[in-house]
Amino acid sequence: VHINLTFLLQFCTVYVSLHWTRIKLKPFFVEHDGNGTECRKYRDGDKVPLMSSFPSYHNTIPHTQPRKAKKLKNVLLRKQEVKETETEAMELAKMELSLKDPIKLRDILGHNKGFECFMFHLASEYSIENLLCLVELNQFQSYICEYLIQNNIVDMNNCKEKIDSAVSIHWPSVVPRSLIVYGEADVDCDDDWQFYYVCKIKARRLFEKYINVAAEYEVNISYVARRKLIQLMLNEDEWMLHSTKRNLLDLLRLFDPVVKQVFVLMHDSFDRFGNTNAFEKLKQCMQDCA
Repeated sequence: VHINLTFLLQFCTVYVSLHWTRIKLKPFFVEHDGNGTECRKYRDGDKVPLMSSFPSYHNTIPHTQPRKAKKLKNVLLRKQEVKETETEAMELAKMELSLKDPIKLRDILGHNKGFECFMFHLASEYSIENLLCLVELNQFQSYICEYLIQNNIVDMNNCKEKIDSAVSIHWPSVVPRSLIVYGEADVDCDDDWQFYYVCKIKARRLFEKYINVAAEYEVNISYVARRKLIQLMLNEDEWMLHSTKRNLLDLLRLFDPVVKQVFVLMHDSFDRFGNTNAFEKLKQCMQDCA
């Protein structure tokens, strides 16, 4: 009993001391705002309402230290300022591009000096096969289109619409004519059937040069596009015999997916070419000539 009374006396003494300390120190940490709400004070002068001053638990707001809240607010404001600055910079860049007349890839490929400079740039990136492929496939399409127009199979506008579905470029005079397209198996064709047969031979040669796996100048195209042409043309006998199911217009559009994908790859190289000194000199030269 003596031990319990001693423990009770010590407990009461500690409780009274803590309660007295809380009462004495409360004015230094808690004060009332204009509405009579008790607020906790911090060293920097910020005040946050005490949870006990709210009427109910459901109407309370989770307590957040004001220093962290201020810091978070400043970070958000800085991010917003950076975002607005970037947006303004993008708009200014678009305005500058709209005021200028930017040189496009087609302009470069259609210009004698531009074609040579871009060809050297592609050689430095070890991707010259893209330009070679684009030139020969485009000449192959033009070769068929010329025959269709000369023999009144289709008119000029209709033929241009068909080849424009891929990429139609007016090549400059420095671009040589393809030996496959205008040399190999280039004989006088008496009828459409013979010309169709000759075009199939040319198409097979282009396939072996640029599209088949491990070709000498294999281009980087999608698996789907390559697989489709491999299934169609890998076996030469089947390719030459299955001629009744296709016509010249089918051959005209045969390499459309390849031409489009190679042209996209060349756009990536053209973007890098635009950051070189050679491009700035070429740009000035083209503007002076214009």
